[in-house]
This record gives sequence, C-alpha cells and structure tokens, in this order.
Amino acid sequence: MSSVEPPGRDRLPKPIVVGGGWAFVYVALAIACLGAVGYLVAVQGQAWTSPAVLAAGVGALWFTFRAILGGKRR
Repeated sequence: MSSVEPPGRDRLPKPIVVGGGWAFVYVALAIACLGAVGYLVAVQGQAWTSPAVLAAGVGALWFTFRAILGGKRR
C-alpha cells in the first residue's frame, strides 16, 4: 500500500502542539517573579519578609522547580 492519499481528499492541517514549550513558559514566569521581587525590594522598599515579596519569591521557586522538571504537564 502506498502512503500517498488519493487525490480529491482534503487534508486537514495538523494542530500545533506546544509540548516542549512549557519549560520555556515556566522559565519566563520564574524570571518575571524574580523581577517582581527585585522591584518590590529595590524600588518600593518593602521588607524581604513582606507578604508580597514572599509570594513572588515562592512563585519564582515554584516555576524554577517546574522548569527543571522539564515542564511536563499531566
């Protein structure tokens, strides 16, 4: 059998699969969270123990951890 489709059949385009792009998204989000920590501490003068700084720091750690794991989704 041949792998060529018979003429006259419309081929549907294949969907774009993000797949490995999730690791890049997680790295970008980790960098954004680190930027938020830097902004909150350096520009706004908030303490390292303020809730906003802690939340952004935990987010940076989380997204870094996810990027290291390869960005695999369940």
